[in-house]
Amino acid sequence: MHGRGRAWGRILFVSLMAAAVHLADWQGQSHAAVFTWNFPGPSAGVSATGKEWIALPATNALGSCGVLKVAASPAFSHVWRLDRTTDGLVECVCPGSDCFDLVPGESYLIQAASPTSLVVNGDDDSTLLPLISAGVAGSLSGTNAIALPRSVTGEVLPTANSLITSVGLPNVAAIQKYLTATDAFVVYTGRKGTPTPDFALVDGLGYIVRMTSTVYWGTGGAGSCSSGCSCLTGTFGSGKNATDLAADFCTAWNASGSPYTCAASGPGATLTGSGTCSGQKSVVQFTVPGGTTTAAHPFGFKLCCNSPLSTFMGIDGAAVVGIDDNPQTFGEIMVESMTGGSSVPATGPWGIVALVLSVLLGGVYLLARPAFRG
Repeated sequence: MHGRGRAWGRILFVSLMAAAVHLADWQGQSHAAVFTWNFPGPSAGVSATGKEWIALPATNALGSCGVLKVAASPAFSHVWRLDRTTDGLVECVCPGSDCFDLVPGESYLIQAASPTSLVVNGDDDSTLLPLISAGVAGSLSGTNAIALPRSVTGEVLPTANSLITSVGLPNVAAIQKYLTATDAFVVYTGRKGTPTPDFALVDGLGYIVRMTSTVYWGTGGAGSCSSGCSCLTGTFGSGKNATDLAADFCTAWNASGSPYTCAASGPGATLTGSGTCSGQKSVVQFTVPGGTTTAAHPFGFKLCCNSPLSTFMGIDGAAVVGIDDNPQTFGEIMVESMTGGSSVPATGPWGIVALVLSVLLGGVYLLARPAFRG
């Protein structure tokens, strides 16, 4: 009996430890999912050449176009990306200079020579897209190939018109949908006289958006943009010094509905979490090397209180990048964030379960310790 009790003690201890670790880790992360596409290949009346614009999950393990190409079964015959500087297509060729990385929020044109399936593990819960107008970041005409997350297509943004409304009608010239049966685009402008009626946005498909003004667009607008993340989009005005930027940033942030509150002090903005982000703190520091800005600067900012606390920013159409203890320069503005406060994920309901399990396993260990030794 003594041996049996010792064995059960060990089993219970290890099981509780594993459960606590798993729950604590799961509680602090976004939820992964499996994304599946089935392409018919060339098929009369369905797909003229087997081409389609696809939207990959924002977070995935593919990395490069070469991996995407062979991930399909059978492999894609071609993969292309849109080159904003020319409005032409760049074909994926690996290895080589045209073996391009897959960028969150961008869609890609693929061609399946025969019926083909693609299965991708990833997380499509959070996206902050830079939608670039002509002349910004080298864009020729303001044309963007975008990948909308499945968390918003269908219910939050069911149609092209709802996307235009979310981004802002004055900022958008048109949204285009690819027709596989004819290898042509239909164009919707949201205005009287639009070439085609409004159309539905479909999970997993990419769309082409032409912008008249550069904006950053978050998947929930301002405030919460996914589980555990908050987003802010806006524009820093001209004639602003670093202190002005911090003050304007906090004014916009506090009106966004985020669980964080923002307090400006000089060129710094301190974001303090509450609710599910309680105990988290991040200081965003602005610098204008030239003293004051000479133009307006659209920006996008994302802060996530999942483990670890992380902050990202993009300005003037640049891709959103991490700024944690890592100064980033965007034209005439430099920005950096420094994390303070708790580095432990906020304790939600599953975090409480994990905590209880941790206490229980500690008790089990103390009770079973003599058995472990014997």
